[in-house]
Amino acid sequence: MTAIAIANRFLSIEQMSHLRVQRLSYIAYGRYMAVTGKSLCDEKPISFESGPGFLTIYRALSSYGHLPIKKPIEDEFGEVEMLGYRCPVVNEIISEVMELYGNMDPDHLAQVCCLNDGAWYNARQKTPFGMLAIMGDSEIVSHFRMH
Repeated sequence: MTAIAIANRFLSIEQMSHLRVQRLSYIAYGRYMAVTGKSLCDEKPISFESGPGFLTIYRALSSYGHLPIKKPIEDEFGEVEMLGYRCPVVNEIISEVMELYGNMDPDHLAQVCCLNDGAWYNARQKTPFGMLAIMGDSEIVSHFRMH
């Protein structure tokens, strides 16, 4: 499964900004990993200056700025990758994330994702200004088991 498929699942629920998609996808990644002990997708979150996210989602959606994204992300062939409905745990986690965090704007979601001493904060502290760092799964799991 890819980060794009996770983003597209959120975009199939409602229109939202790039930052909101990034943060909700990261929260789903963390909650899934805390529950199952497995990675939700084949990509690790990275520590953007504005918060955690996925590079493939950034590349696909950054041109939207703060505008709402009204359609799923297509690949270079015009195909849309979606989560299969055979993934009940994944769909349950995404529903839970939308129920708990879906009404929050990106700034409030940042407060959930960017706590001092959390995975994002620690990755930023270890990285020179302006650089991106892959966030540690063990720190992500610790954060989401506590919250």
